[in-house]
Amino acid sequence: MGIDLGGNIPRICTAVADWCACVLFLQHMQHRFELKKHVALCGLFLPVIVLYMQLTGGKDGILFNVFMAISAVMMFGFMFLLSGSGVYNSLYYCSRAFLLAGFSASFFWQLYSFMSEQNSNLNAFWKMILIMICDYIIIYGIFFLMDKSDFDEGSLVRISPMEAVISVLVAYFIYILSSISYAGIRSPFGGSSQADQFNVRTFVYLAGVAIQTAYHYQQRELYAEKQSIAMRNMLKMQYNNYRIGKESIEVVNQKYHDLKHQIAVLRAQSDPDKRNAYLDKMEEEIKSYEAQNKTGNEVLDIILTTKALQCQKESIQLSVVADGKLLDNIDEIDISTIFGNAIDNAIESVKKIKDKEKRLIHVVISGQKGFAHILISNCYEGEIKMVNGLPKTTKKNKEYHGFGIKGIKETVLKYDGSTTIKAENGWFELRILIPLKK
Repeated sequence: MGIDLGGNIPRICTAVADWCACVLFLQHMQHRFELKKHVALCGLFLPVIVLYMQLTGGKDGILFNVFMAISAVMMFGFMFLLSGSGVYNSLYYCSRAFLLAGFSASFFWQLYSFMSEQNSNLNAFWKMILIMICDYIIIYGIFFLMDKSDFDEGSLVRISPMEAVISVLVAYFIYILSSISYAGIRSPFGGSSQADQFNVRTFVYLAGVAIQTAYHYQQRELYAEKQSIAMRNMLKMQYNNYRIGKESIEVVNQKYHDLKHQIAVLRAQSDPDKRNAYLDKMEEEIKSYEAQNKTGNEVLDIILTTKALQCQKESIQLSVVADGKLLDNIDEIDISTIFGNAIDNAIESVKKIKDKEKRLIHVVISGQKGFAHILISNCYEGEIKMVNGLPKTTKKNKEYHGFGIKGIKETVLKYDGSTTIKAENGWFELRILIPLKK
């Protein structure tokens, strides 16, 4: 079956380009469904968009543009359905997908038309499909490699309404400019020959893709910088909390020391038995306070004592078995970052449990085969979703939260250590291994 090389891009080529672009940019966004369901829905969308394009083919003018607008809406609906990143992220990446698909289809058709004119043996439907597949693999493969860091680390750019609108407007104006060349309107930007029309359309789409790609990289850099500033502020706040806790505990220790002397004075008096019993209880509490969290590392002791007081307020049982001397080679700021963030996250999770008997947090520090082994675990209720090996934050303002675990991982890497996270059977475990210096 011969191909009409003088006509517009075959609709099946446009449909496949749209589908490929949507699937590619979905990798930037968090997936709403599990992998099997996600893949199944992606596979289902391909015949749907192909069928739609085939049924709406052969139209020109206003009707053609209306059908193209509907296809763009279908792409948006598909990406919004499969992603959990919200309307603005879906609009942003859909507009990028729309332009990349337009460029891919236009570039392929220009290339195939040229090749078929040079070699008439290529003018067959199955050969066109084969060349199209090869062409799309190269184009989308290049863009996959360009954005691979985004796919590895999740969506690095959280899109604001203004950014989404700008991206959509860029896509709209690029589409208008690309349509001038074959709309039958005489203008300085069109072309009289078929080759001119192909060139204008392809290069306009290429310019649009370049603009959006440059804009995306700029936004990614700005977002990464904003994340870095927020993380530095979080680490500084955690260290300041440690210093405040240290000062507070010193004051409390002095007060308890004074109380011990007061109790001794009271015992010297001829007091009733009830008073003696009351004093016995006070003394036991003081001894218990003095004995707790003596790990051998002063910084860790202060952090654990501060967090223990916070746990008592929330009716949380915090148990500690720790050899703090294993942390002697770790900077005090880094100790406060690791344990302050980890225990804060555990408290935040555990205090949501209604049954106070299940509000449990365990901290274990031990030596294992040349490593300091740190295990911080806690009970949890509900479901913890993991995204790229990190628990997804449940707080509404996601842009300024979720840095705790990231801060811990970055701090551990400074000491050539490793961090693993596991959440199953109602227990969340943060496991850290840091090599001990010989």
